[in-house]
Amino acid sequence: MVRIGATRPRTGSTTDSVFVRAIQLTEGKGMGPDEQLGLDFEVQRTAWGDWVDPERRKAQARKFMDRAGIARIPNQPWGAGAPEVQRLNALVAELFPDMETATKSENAATVDEFICFVGECYIKFARAEWFDFEWHGREHSLYDSVNPALRWLGDETEEEVTAWELMESVAEHAEFGEAFSVFVDEMREEYARLANSGISRTAASAVSVPTRWGRWR
Repeated sequence: MVRIGATRPRTGSTTDSVFVRAIQLTEGKGMGPDEQLGLDFEVQRTAWGDWVDPERRKAQARKFMDRAGIARIPNQPWGAGAPEVQRLNALVAELFPDMETATKSENAATVDEFICFVGECYIKFARAEWFDFEWHGREHSLYDSVNPALRWLGDETEEEVTAWELMESVAEHAEFGEAFSVFVDEMREEYARLANSGISRTAASAVSVPTRWGRWR
């Protein structure tokens, strides 16, 4: 398997930024009695807050699932020879045969749908979460001002993988018919490891989860 992530210092945040003064105003802190009357302010959303919004991501994932004829994400990862995996392998390879195709502006919406779908799978099967990795320009990101990346709750190895690296893995495996199954193989391993360890996939505990991407190269 091919390693698509790297051990790096963690950066970014999984939450939208909020102005401190707005919070103070909401709680009535630092104001006189007259100032607390008639509050009228707007908490601004960031580009990252817009991208990571759970409802937006789920809607995008659903679009890709409809495109692939996938009714739902199962409770357990698909088996190696599952018809859904074979269908996804063919579709993903057709849509994104190489990084040049994946980074074309006309394919941006479809790429985003796919990235959100893969993210929902990792969130469900491997206790992953999205965060905004440092943005170094479009030559290293699929997006104009954000750089989505996945990491695993409670994972002390600091292994992370950006959306760009996910697409690189797709491009590397497309010609071998493994454009999506390369992820499913990893999902099954993580799912089994968590099940054997007794760690809940939805619990935000501080228990360390073993390294994953290191086995891919």
